[in-house]
Amino acid sequence: MTPSLVPIPAKLVAREGTFTLTAATKIVAQAVVRPLAGLLREALHPATGLPLPIVDQTAGSRIGLSLDPRLASLGDEGYRLVVYPDLVDIRAAHLTGLARATQTLRQLLPTPIYRRALVEGTMWQIPCVDIEDTPRFGWRGSHLDVGRHFMPKETILKHIDLLAMHKLNVFHWHLTEDQGWRIEIKRYPKLTEVGAWRSDSMTLPLTRDAAK
Repeated sequence: MTPSLVPIPAKLVAREGTFTLTAATKIVAQAVVRPLAGLLREALHPATGLPLPIVDQTAGSRIGLSLDPRLASLGDEGYRLVVYPDLVDIRAAHLTGLARATQTLRQLLPTPIYRRALVEGTMWQIPCVDIEDTPRFGWRGSHLDVGRHFMPKETILKHIDLLAMHKLNVFHWHLTEDQGWRIEIKRYPKLTEVGAWRSDSMTLPLTRDAAK
């Protein structure tokens, strides 16, 4: 079976067999990679209910995350992901590349992996593949306009999660319009004290004094 991945990796070779997440599966990570390993565990746990302990080394069923300077030619976001029946081997020259690879790993699992609650009766299998990927374009982003179209915090966070899922790397957040600056930043009060008012605005009031 050839997996459906978005975006399509630069290189993908399908192999025979599958890797299955079980209660015995562990995540193997160097100290510098531990925070990313923790994020991967947090992403996989809600749907699977599996503990996925993070260890320095182990045998048996495991997901390995490691930095490999030999992959420097793939750039900051490039990675190599190879799935064997007892091992998912993820390597990259940089942490950003490993982060991109963990999103590919999630896409290789059954779709219910994205549910934020326990999913019963699912075999959490990953097809054996050999993937080497690096982005074609350096700037891959999304623009979100909250200047006039107000959105709750949960919507913003969900949008950012979706960007990460699809390996987009730029979030362009439109925070201001003619009518003013839309978010309070206490360190920079003049953004709202001054920036919230435009004398040439198309809507009233034109100035803060006129609003009183």
